[in-house]
Amino acid sequence: MSAFRGKNAAIGRLARFLELAEAGTWERGTKLLVEHFDRLSRDKLTEARQITERILKTGMIIVTLADRQVYTWDAINNDLGKIITMTVMMFKSHEESKLKGDRVAKTKAKRLEAARRGEIKTTRQCPHWIVAIGDGKDFDFDFKPKAPGQALAPVDVLRQMCDYAIDGMGKRLIATRLNARKVSPPKGENGWHHSTVGALLRDRRLIGEWQPTRVAEDGKRVPNGPPIPDHFPAAITKEKFGRVQAAIQGRRYEEGRKGSGGRKGWGYPNLFMGLGQCECGAPLSYEHTGGRRKNRRALMCRNAIRKHGNCTNRKGHFYPPFEAEMTLALSLFDYTRLLSKPRMNTDRGAELTAEITDLTEAQRQLLAAFTAKTPMAVLERISEIETEIEALRKELRAHHDNIGTELALRERNRHTEFLALVQRMNLDMDEDERFVVRTKLAQEFRRIIDVAIADPEGITVRLKPAPHQRVEFRFADHQIQFATLWSRAILHPDYPANDMRPIVKWPRDILLSEPDVIGLFNAYTGCAP
Repeated sequence: MSAFRGKNAAIGRLARFLELAEAGTWERGTKLLVEHFDRLSRDKLTEARQITERILKTGMIIVTLADRQVYTWDAINNDLGKIITMTVMMFKSHEESKLKGDRVAKTKAKRLEAARRGEIKTTRQCPHWIVAIGDGKDFDFDFKPKAPGQALAPVDVLRQMCDYAIDGMGKRLIATRLNARKVSPPKGENGWHHSTVGALLRDRRLIGEWQPTRVAEDGKRVPNGPPIPDHFPAAITKEKFGRVQAAIQGRRYEEGRKGSGGRKGWGYPNLFMGLGQCECGAPLSYEHTGGRRKNRRALMCRNAIRKHGNCTNRKGHFYPPFEAEMTLALSLFDYTRLLSKPRMNTDRGAELTAEITDLTEAQRQLLAAFTAKTPMAVLERISEIETEIEALRKELRAHHDNIGTELALRERNRHTEFLALVQRMNLDMDEDERFVVRTKLAQEFRRIIDVAIADPEGITVRLKPAPHQRVEFRFADHQIQFATLWSRAILHPDYPANDMRPIVKWPRDILLSEPDVIGLFNAYTGCAP
């Protein structure tokens, strides 16, 4: 516990000692032996005196062994020499600690600048999948080898976790799979926890990046300048890290509607989890119904099943043909080409960097002109600049993360990957591989589909809209009946607040038999092939 910042007197053993002393645990006249006052506190003079006075007021005696001085409550109130000696010792303790801390901070700052230039490594501390190799200050990092009895090295486990995340698995499911396979966690014997998995998937040390930190005035660790790239060996590429973050972002709950969380089951039976809802607004449940067809799988309104909310829509929509038909329909054409792609503001990174440079220079000039007579307003401005710089650095880090995620998504041919998944579904595979494939398909459905609304006659599947267009499929009687293209007039004075209207409806036979589906859509959407 730090005696320089008073942490030992706040939550450390000294805090407990003060409680016991003030509770009368020891008889008056009991001696507390310390080598020097700095063993009690190296905090500021006023804080150190308060701690000492609290002890002496209980009737205890403090003896400093270094100079064999004896301090009592009466002595510090009546003996001017004792008061002066105690005050000087406390003041020197704080100043010497502060001086040593400044020297250490300057040395660390020099080593940190050398580390930013790639000349040295400043600390042997590293994540659990990496080990420091070498003696003294001349060392480097490498991946930790696999332990005896383990099938995979720690870095290979991380790579597998990233693959699982890209495939659409959440952190809880990943933890369950790792525990089922008896994969050892980073530490402890209680297996993997979902919070550990989530933290590791977002850890930028996976791409070799290291964020130096420093201790702020409140004792908390905060970032110390920008992160250092290539400090550790990279476990995965930056492109793959971006795909992992995009997958995590895609699984998050959307405001006002259900997300993709929930129990998936060993076979991931419902690929539309979180997408289906009844016309009353309640989510659709995946049910095993009875009757003549045992274990008939259907989607039904949860409120109607529970007889809640006055919903009377007890229609069960047979699930297998619904999944097969939607998979077929979404295989025909890359519908995401109808969506507007967000434009990346790549200039924002340069703007933030320039702002940080300007503020840093302004702060340097203020510090260079610092004197004992510097007005308090100037000191406050220096502190404000530091806060502004840290906020800009945080925004810059988030900007780089978003750019990396966008690039990772744009470099993929998602429709080709979707078709490959559909083809794999028709092949023989073990249950574990089938689960992974179905997980990927569910992720693709969430990427494309906005909502599937059920009513007593069928299900309307609405794809995610562009600013002025939307595609809907109507499923009824165990098959897709038609697809409808909705649009809003771009030249309307209220655009884009004006309502969408149906433009064209393609019956099932035309939609599924048209050899040039791309041309069919281009004729109405203007979407370039």
